Amino acid sequence: MKEETGMKRNGKRLLMIAACIYLLILIVSGFVILVFFPEVLSSVYKMQNKATKELFAMDTYITMTAYGQNAEEVLPDATDKLTALEQLRSVTDSNSEIYVVKLISFAL
Repeated sequence: MKEETGMKRNGKRLLMIAACIYLLILIVSGFVILVFFPEVLSSVYKMQNKATKELFAMDTYITMTAYGQNAEEVLPDATDKLTALEQLRSVTDSNSEIYVVKLISFAL
């Protein structure tokens, strides 16, 4: 019985040592890549484009920021959809559905 408990402890200890060695290898390899091969990391950051678009819609100043390879391409679509939503649901545009509802509710 004591031998089984001792063997379990030794097995857990060996597993813990193996996990620590694995973690140490990961940390050291990350450091080596960072120090000796920084161009690998910079290429990853270059793929992360950033594009920003500002507009006034829904009675609010809006700043949209997109990240990624297609950042510049998606912002015009987002702007178009936001503008279309405003045309449908604007409380200040007399052609929108909400504006008409607002007028009716004030009349009552």
